[in-house]
Amino acid sequence: MKTLQYYIVQLVHNANALEALKTSSAAGNAEIYKLLQDAAGPTSSMTIELAAILVASVPMVVMYPFAQKFFTQGLMVGSIKG
Repeated sequence: MKTLQYYIVQLVHNANALEALKTSSAAGNAEIYKLLQDAAGPTSSMTIELAAILVASVPMVVMYPFAQKFFTQGLMVGSIKG
């Protein structure tokens, strides 16, 4: 079983590799460059990385309001000196 973070790292590495391949083939073969440009579309590796970070943060943002009661309860219990 693989985690969400592992899939994000794979996605970012693949996007970086595609972008590097695109830049290296730009000088060599125009047909390969055109094919890679069509495959990648207008997105860059930074766009994919930022979108992946946003997707990874959604579960935490959704769960926090439900778990906030337990966070504040734990802080109050830990602050009592006795």
